[in-house]
Amino acid sequence: MTRASDFDAAFRRRAAVVRRRLGLRASFTGVALGLALSIPCVAAAWYVRADAARAPLAVAGVVVGGAAALAVQRRRRLSDVEVALFLDGRLATDEVISTAVAIDEAAPAAGLVRDRATVALQNATERQARPRVLLRHLLLAPVALAGAVAVTLVPSRPAPAAVEAPPGTDVVTLEKTPELDRVIESLENAKARNEEERTRFDALAERARKLRDRAKAGAPRRELQSEMAELGDALAEESARDRSGDRRAGLEAALAALDTPELRKAKQALASGDSRAFDAETAAAATRADDAKRAAAKDALDKAAQAARAEGAEDLAHALEEQKKRFEEAEKRARGLRALSDAMKSQMPDSAKLDETRMNEHGNPEAERRLAEALEKALANMTEEERRALAEHLKQQAANGSRDGKPLSEEDARRLAELASKLETAEGLKELADQLKDAAKEQPPSADAQREEQLAAARAALAAAKGALGIGADEPGTASTGAIAKPSGGSDPAGGPGSGDREGPSNKSTSAPPTPTVAASIASARVRPSNDPNGSSQLIGVGRVPAAAGETARTQGVGALGSAAAGEIEGVSRSDVPAEYRDQVGRYFRP
Repeated sequence: MTRASDFDAAFRRRAAVVRRRLGLRASFTGVALGLALSIPCVAAAWYVRADAARAPLAVAGVVVGGAAALAVQRRRRLSDVEVALFLDGRLATDEVISTAVAIDEAAPAAGLVRDRATVALQNATERQARPRVLLRHLLLAPVALAGAVAVTLVPSRPAPAAVEAPPGTDVVTLEKTPELDRVIESLENAKARNEEERTRFDALAERARKLRDRAKAGAPRRELQSEMAELGDALAEESARDRSGDRRAGLEAALAALDTPELRKAKQALASGDSRAFDAETAAAATRADDAKRAAAKDALDKAAQAARAEGAEDLAHALEEQKKRFEEAEKRARGLRALSDAMKSQMPDSAKLDETRMNEHGNPEAERRLAEALEKALANMTEEERRALAEHLKQQAANGSRDGKPLSEEDARRLAELASKLETAEGLKELADQLKDAAKEQPPSADAQREEQLAAARAALAAAKGALGIGADEPGTASTGAIAKPSGGSDPAGGPGSGDREGPSNKSTSAPPTPTVAASIASARVRPSNDPNGSSQLIGVGRVPAAAGETARTQGVGALGSAAAGEIEGVSRSDVPAEYRDQVGRYFRP
């Protein structure tokens, strides 16, 4: 029994290795054959221009070949006798192992045969007993792999040339226009500074409605593109109105007045037209604890408004005056929080004290809101006796005109007296709690910031509508959302010269175009020069000339390009164009 057990254990171990390696050999063979067979399939997909199916076909060949080989190997699994014969052949044991497998245990020589077979199996090295996995025919695998990869990655077959309609002449219909709806809604909700601006916003909204109606009814693509481009130019002009034309002088005068250390970041925000950031920076300056710096910042805002008004920029002056009022409100709110926080230091957690420090030193709005929340909670948790004691303490400080040995300003003393009186009545407590709740909320944006946000939303929605027509979006981070342009007749136009808007220097016509004009088709050129923070800000220049469908600009322009003189076609050599591109740009704009 012991001889049989030793032989069986040794044989099972060798047989498992043999079967496993034969399975691996079969799998590799199947993968190689699968790759080889996938090459004509991938080539056929390339021929019929089914490019998306090429890689999946190659992968399918590998998977199917390997799986088929494993299935065949499993069905043709070697029996124990066949494995024993294989081992006899590998170990040159004169069929001792196969005899030991097949011999009857009751045979007289069974024990001797199995002993010899056991010794042969145990003395054999792994390399002697195992079959080879990689055979010569498996050299097909890397060749087949290289072929499959090459056929998969080969460039697509060029599409056959087709006779197409001129770009932009196909009639398209926008079944849904959520983007244009958002343009209209944003313009209607935009907060106008005056009646004149409200009239302009309403006119832009009406243009957007007409554009939406035309898009739903169906119109030539180029006409819709042109109208969208014109509407986008009008929106951009509204956004940049304070930084262009005769208003530019008012802005520069205001920026010069704001050139103080306390409002450096606010000045940068105003120069870039970011009203939301301007709100935040002026509020931060108003919240800081340094009285001298706050006074300097408020004085700078007042001087900036006066300077803008002196240059005729009345809208900007009103905006700066509103910002000064917001500054005073933020200053008043921060003073109240500081006074109440100083009086309630014993009831305040360490985190609230840290928030007060951040508010005082950096004007951190989040710290201010958290401090207001902490004060509201601490006030609600105080007993009536504690509130009375606090009110009495505040009255004494207001009467003495000092706090912690430091003199108080008249404004601070008056505020302490107000706090003390509010702490003594239920109505005053409720009013104080409401004020703290309001201080804990994010403050609403200024009228200019609301106006700017609505105009930005309108531009973003219009850019998405352009995407629905296949025009590159002008606004970063925008894309088409939902509306799909469908041709009403003919084939989809392939993009080409003249399709969509092109960006380039402004080009105002001084002579008739050399080609026949097409009604309602317009070529648009734009300039987006860099903004010099140390000098005057340059704006987008837009020029338009009639053009035939699909043609490129070939009309000599007038006006300056950078520092080029008006009407000087060779002025590109003196403009802000890199030297290596000047010759090329000059040739492009030569009529």
